Amino acid sequence: MTFTPIVRVSMMALALGVATLVSAQEVVRKEAPPEIRALFQALTQGANGDAAAWESFAQAHFTPELLKKQTPAQRAEVQQQITARFGTIGIGAARREMDGPLQVMVKGSKAEGTLIVDLDFGTSKIFAISVQ
Repeated sequence: MTFTPIVRVSMMALALGVATLVSAQEVVRKEAPPEIRALFQALTQGANGDAAAWESFAQAHFTPELLKKQTPAQRAEVQQQITARFGTIGIGAARREMDGPLQVMVKGSKAEGTLIVDLDFGTSKIFAISVQ
């Protein structure tokens, strides 16, 4: 069977479209796994607490590499950014596309926004966190 050039192009476009849709799928969960829920609870308590509470959170939940990379003062800056931008926070939801970082939706007393949390899912330890 011989296809015209237009049919061949259409078939290639269809195949490309299906491949794009398959690669762009995200896994949707109604509820985070227990270890992630525990991490979010600890993050909320650390962010809403004082500098010592945040440092305690960091020591428990940051990777050793991140702890070595940042000084306690640098870690405290992240907490100050969270508090300055959002106020007292609660976690609304989280999403993750493919192998990307977690996008944690924050609802605060001042504003709403997103924290970007790069997580080692094998250990549930944070190797990067930032305010978006």
